[in-house]
Amino acid sequence: MLEKDFNYAQGDTVPKIFLEQHQKYRNRTFIRKKRYGLWGEVSWEDSYLKIKHLSLGLMSLGLVRGDKACIIGDNDPEYFWAEIGIQAMGGVAVGIYIDATPDEIKYLAGHSDAKIIFAKDQEQVDKVLQIKEDLPNLKNIIYWEPKGLWFYEDPLLVNYESLLALGREMENQKENLFEEQILRGKGEDICIISYTSGTTGLPKGAMISHEYLISAIKNGLGVCDPWTPDDRYLSYIPPAWITEHGFWIMALLSGASINFPEAPETVQENIREIGPTVFCYTPRMWESLMSSNYAKITDSSRLKRWIWRRLFPYGSKYAELETKGIKPAVFLALTYKLVYKFLFKPVKDKWGFANVRSAWTGGAPLSPSCFGFFRSLGLPIKQIYGATEVMGACAHSPEDVKWETLGVILPNAKVKISEEGEILLTAEKIFSGYYKEPEKADQALLGGRWFRTGDAGFVNEDGHLVFLDRMKDMMSLASGDKYAPQYLEGHLKFSYFIKDVMVTAGPEKSYITALISIDYENVGKWAERNRINYTTYANLSQNPHVLELIRREVAEVNTRVPSAAFIQKFINLPKEFDPDEGELTRTRKIRRSFVEKKYENIISAMYADRKEATMDINVEYQDGRKDKFQIPIKIENVSKGAGNVSELSG
Repeated sequence: MLEKDFNYAQGDTVPKIFLEQHQKYRNRTFIRKKRYGLWGEVSWEDSYLKIKHLSLGLMSLGLVRGDKACIIGDNDPEYFWAEIGIQAMGGVAVGIYIDATPDEIKYLAGHSDAKIIFAKDQEQVDKVLQIKEDLPNLKNIIYWEPKGLWFYEDPLLVNYESLLALGREMENQKENLFEEQILRGKGEDICIISYTSGTTGLPKGAMISHEYLISAIKNGLGVCDPWTPDDRYLSYIPPAWITEHGFWIMALLSGASINFPEAPETVQENIREIGPTVFCYTPRMWESLMSSNYAKITDSSRLKRWIWRRLFPYGSKYAELETKGIKPAVFLALTYKLVYKFLFKPVKDKWGFANVRSAWTGGAPLSPSCFGFFRSLGLPIKQIYGATEVMGACAHSPEDVKWETLGVILPNAKVKISEEGEILLTAEKIFSGYYKEPEKADQALLGGRWFRTGDAGFVNEDGHLVFLDRMKDMMSLASGDKYAPQYLEGHLKFSYFIKDVMVTAGPEKSYITALISIDYENVGKWAERNRINYTTYANLSQNPHVLELIRREVAEVNTRVPSAAFIQKFINLPKEFDPDEGELTRTRKIRRSFVEKKYENIISAMYADRKEATMDINVEYQDGRKDKFQIPIKIENVSKGAGNVSELSG
């Protein structure tokens, strides 16, 4: 039914789908990649040859069905080709985030029993060479950017082009070997091992079969957001994240093109050039974009600031009525059209969103405030919700978007709420367990089928799923009142002065506190505009004017929650939360338990009658010397009277 309605490919494995679409679209552009300032186009035919020769090259190196191969890289065609090439030979692809440390790579490659590691460049190759002695199964390291690697002589190293040459030699020995290997594949075969972010312990390797991956995307995203061959998808979110695989599969199913930016630093410029019709950002990316927009407005002339503040509310009101299904009055509708044409549309065009028909966010709930900001500008942003274990269970449809929900339950999925309030998910096809850890899969599945998401939520009267917080993070105060930390954190991060935040409390605590990481760029500009001197991030974070600025932001959020959920005290951390220090996962989620333990003395100080705490700072110098010193941190009481920040410009 779906295939007939939307003209999607029919194959039961990813490589079979690719073969089918190659036959259909041969000379049509499939991939675009910008290198050295120029966009290069790759057809389905050229991609077919790359994947075929790469796949046969892997066979020449000894890859057999069921073998694992890791890929460490950015959003590049070579990553995409490697993944399908591995799967074409019956292998299993294991994505690793490009900012992973050597120890993290050692765990993931070792646990997955990887025989081959694709490493993008010298930086990634150096990480792998550093730990190769701890990976007894490792046979080869394949790299695709040779800069800096010309004189490396390690026998494990294989250049990407050399791998393709091996594949061409193998092709000459036996014709149609590539197609024969693909046809041997079955839907139940494992194609990906996707490691969870590990917020509560070591990552678990979720085994993803072809049939699960295809079914989840085709009957989920493919239903609520049908794609066509004319769509242009921007590939920007990390390819090690299962969500990006979902969008790649959607492009394969529909015949749409995949567009890779030159580098993360140039993505905004590249978006303007390529004009994507579909893309996905993480909540952090959306928040950063909104924050940078506010920063630019703040830095603009007084007239431009006045125009924005005078006209933006029309967009907010229009979007608010739209989400409630209320038809705007004639005056508002006409005013919005004018404001959109002369104010909002130019902003969208500058971002490169002029042709966007569908913008997505996932991985964590986007704050309603941020959601409303982009909907006010006329950007069709929508939320998709699921887990690696049960993908794409809920999403917004174009006609039914509610800012504070995760969307409606999709046709292929089922959702129910446990007696404890936990969101449980299942679908026609789900993951195949955790690699080498079947006992953990048993713990994760209720009745062998319902996946325990660990999220607290409920289904409202409109059939939308509403997220509250992580179950383990739902807190009770000494009074018995409950509150949702992520709800508070999400609204605080709407402030373009706050980059990250973690609220804290507990059953023995009588009130809520917060650890805040300021947005250095935006707060710095605010300070410069108000002639406030500072030297470093730490110095700026503890400035009295900045503390009062953040106090106002916290106080404003307090107006949206019950009095029991008020944040009464906070501190500005003298540094950002850092994944390299274990404070954030690679998907930028706060490791709450780790952070609470690390900053235990600071948190305790906020619950004592103290005005200041101290924080240990470790410094490693370029010559290898290490040093440690303490920095004083001021504890701010949100209920105190307003300071002289009101005299400064906002």
